Amino acid sequence: MTVRTWGQTLARRTYKRRDSDSFWGPMFMVPAILLLVLFRFYPLLRGIGYSLTDWDGIHAPEFIGLANFERLLFNDPLFRDSVANWFKVILTLPIWVLLPLVLALLIHQKVPGARFFRAAFFLPYVLSAVIVAAIFTMVLKIDGAVNSLLKLVGLDFLTADWLGTLDTALPSVIGVALWASFGVGVIIYLAALATMDNDLIDAATVDGANWFQMLWHIVFPSIRPTIEFYTVLQIKLMLAGMFAYVFVLTSGGPGSSTYLPEYLIWENMGLLNRPGYATAIGTLIFIFFLFVIIAQVRLMTQRD
Repeated sequence: MTVRTWGQTLARRTYKRRDSDSFWGPMFMVPAILLLVLFRFYPLLRGIGYSLTDWDGIHAPEFIGLANFERLLFNDPLFRDSVANWFKVILTLPIWVLLPLVLALLIHQKVPGARFFRAAFFLPYVLSAVIVAAIFTMVLKIDGAVNSLLKLVGLDFLTADWLGTLDTALPSVIGVALWASFGVGVIIYLAALATMDNDLIDAATVDGANWFQMLWHIVFPSIRPTIEFYTVLQIKLMLAGMFAYVFVLTSGGPGSSTYLPEYLIWENMGLLNRPGYATAIGTLIFIFFLFVIIAQVRLMTQRD
């Protein structure tokens, strides 16, 4: 066999292998696509369909068009209160994003006990939200650990019924959710800081930069993609991951001070037997969350 013939044979085999790969590659994606369609897109479409009906979950759904959405937006004060509380939660986003970053920086700089703190910060994230909320129900009650500690150090005037008053209930729920989730942020930021060029920090230190200058001019630009990724994760938690904390800690009270849309979905679905109305709330949450994620992705792309 000549070199030319051998080369032609090899080329034909290569083309056949490429044709085979182009066929089998997409085929391996079919099971994942089917699962995605079956358990994501199909329930989503069914939920949007039910949101256009008056349905009690027992009798046949009755199509009513946009009546559920009209009622939600114009005639449901509880929904408006839950959305207002939602935005109050979102206003605390900088704390959710920056607190684990600061702690990760301290651990990264090898402060005494860094390994212990890394494990201790991550431990709450391992616990389920229900367990965390149940623990803090005991800690934050009138005769709980927080008020006892304040009395012990002479700060009796700061004691309060943290979960039972209008001014402190929602901040308490936010604080518990933050305590339970910031540990994973510390781990994510530590992984990002490990890839950062330490020579930049050393050079900045030699030039006399203080800690905040290094944070703003070196750390933030170096791990910006990680910060943006973690910001999206926290927005997702705020919009669709607070139910367990509200349910166990306050059940939406006192009044409507800790009602959130996802808790309102459960109440209409499970207590009031109005799944059509509940799916309308879920559809609005989905649309809002979709716009938030699209805006975040566009912002990240434009910066890149």
